[in-house]
Amino acid sequence: MTNEQILKKTIEKAYNSGWNGFDKDMKNWSELENWQKEAILNLTIEGIALNTIIFSHNFAKAVWGDKWKDGDSITTPMSDILSMENIKPWQHHLRQMVLLTDDEKFKYLEKFL
Repeated sequence: MTNEQILKKTIEKAYNSGWNGFDKDMKNWSELENWQKEAILNLTIEGIALNTIIFSHNFAKAVWGDKWKDGDSITTPMSDILSMENIKPWQHHLRQMVLLTDDEKFKYLEKFL
């Protein structure tokens, strides 16, 4: 997948999970017509910097959630310090991406589509 396709699919996943982008008055994603969804995706990608989107807490919560799922685990150099009880999934994934290059961020996001 291209970086643009990865970003579009990740944004769509977030919208499907209840994220309303940066527009608090936006209708529910499932109620929009396909042409409206495509227009919103394009405007979001063109108008907002990558890091503004992916490091938005509300966006991250919509993509990764607030609660761990059965079978989830943390594997990082700090795994022995971090407990899954002390960190939410969205926080963990933002920490994983913070030092990545833009291309690496896209590859990271792609793993969760």
